[in-house]
Amino acid sequence: MGTLKIMSKNPYDKHYFRRYSHYLSRDLAEIPLFAKIWEWVSQDKPIKILDVGCGIGYLLSWLCRKAGSKGWGIDSSKEAINRAPKLYPGIRISLGKATNLPFKNRFFDCVLMVNLIEHLEEEEQKDALIETERVLKDKGILILSTPERNSLYTKLMIHDPTHQKELTKKELLPLIEKDFQVKEVIYTNAIGRFGKKANFFLSQLMPADILVKAEK
Repeated sequence: MGTLKIMSKNPYDKHYFRRYSHYLSRDLAEIPLFAKIWEWVSQDKPIKILDVGCGIGYLLSWLCRKAGSKGWGIDSSKEAINRAPKLYPGIRISLGKATNLPFKNRFFDCVLMVNLIEHLEEEEQKDALIETERVLKDKGILILSTPERNSLYTKLMIHDPTHQKELTKKELLPLIEKDFQVKEVIYTNAIGRFGKKANFFLSQLMPADILVKAEK
């Protein structure tokens, strides 16, 4: 989301994560994308959640606190890994890649890939989904979101040079369906700078993200 004006050797530096700092002080239930993820994640009992590309951990921490679940996060940014434990000491976040997850087979009940896959190249996208399938338990849930390449919001507002391959719905779903059964697909948005009513209104007026729930 937004524009990176300067590309450094490490594009995911403090300037990159500063763009999302408003999420740290907001109730994520007031943000359409996150509210829907919570609806899909909430269970009668605690579960094990992995957030691939977790950034500084605000979403993972929020979900785990609401559900009493255990959370693990992984991100390729050293900046994120250094900041996350100070902000959210209750979750386990480590440095790593989506294409080589350092976890046992069938370990997690739910894996999140929230606006992550567009940061990967085409072959990496396939490998990341293969790895996700490996670490998910049978009947485990994958929740994945990504900007719809052809949406008006994406064309007008999202000019992020860290995006390697943005996708359309027609491109994304077959990619997921190789290893998962798609259960639900919606269009929404992660707009969170306004009040709840305004955020939800804007998400309906100008949705940007494809949000997918799939089962292993």
